[in-house]
Amino acid sequence: MSKRRRLGLIVVLGVAITAAAFFALRPREPVYQGKRLSEWLADFNRAGRGQVNQEAENAIRQIGTNALPFLVTDLCTLDSPYKLALMRWYNKWSPIKLRFRPWVDRRGPALMAFYLLGNAGKLEKATKPFIPTIGKLLDSQPEKAAFALLYSGADSIPSLTDTLSRSNRTVRIWAAVALAKLNLGVEKRGLSYGVTESEYSGQTICRPFFSYSADDIPAFVTNLKSTNLLVRAATAEATIELQNTDWKSTIVPALQPLLKDNDIRVRNAAAQGLQCIDAAAAKARVK
Repeated sequence: MSKRRRLGLIVVLGVAITAAAFFALRPREPVYQGKRLSEWLADFNRAGRGQVNQEAENAIRQIGTNALPFLVTDLCTLDSPYKLALMRWYNKWSPIKLRFRPWVDRRGPALMAFYLLGNAGKLEKATKPFIPTIGKLLDSQPEKAAFALLYSGADSIPSLTDTLSRSNRTVRIWAAVALAKLNLGVEKRGLSYGVTESEYSGQTICRPFFSYSADDIPAFVTNLKSTNLLVRAATAEATIELQNTDWKSTIVPALQPLLKDNDIRVRNAAAQGLQCIDAAAAKARVK
């Protein structure tokens, strides 16, 4: 047996033992029509680009908030870099492909479930015990955590607001996006999604993410006028996400007064926001 094959077998055994130990300790999952929650979530990965598996969508709604502990686990559990490196190496070099299920690949389907349950009005209050756990994810996975907190509803506002004092600009921006969208009715908060191939499992994975529309503009403007200076500053930073030049006529007048704000953080954020809007407009003119 070659050295490479022996090493591959060791990797497989290590991953298999870890997976077996995890599933032995994992609480029993909710079941709908004979399929476990994890199986329904995996079905989101099997829909075509720009499509949602309707059966899985219905199943998640029927399972409801019983899914929450499992969704939070899927969303918030982090893989060790060592384990991910082994998975990537194995699937690159081994002729025998295995269907690994790292936690990083479970976040997309879990976020889709947050969106569906939030849109169905099933997450308000139910997610409150889980918000501190999701909030901790903001530092390492800010966009995904902010997306889950958005569809968790108004109980997530304190956690998102506290995040605005972080030194990491990306973390502040995604928290501010979620806070702005919380000004909207749940049906207007938006969803975009696609599919990508996982570099760890080789499987097609569903990837939900924020989308923006004209409905978002008044919501952002409201937070640009907030009495909380951290909300004003972070929302100004977050206007970088509003790339549609048709919205410039509304966003620019809302940012300009902030150039004279009493707080330098707000003034700097407004200046950066205006600079980004001008750059986007210039790029659109070139096209």
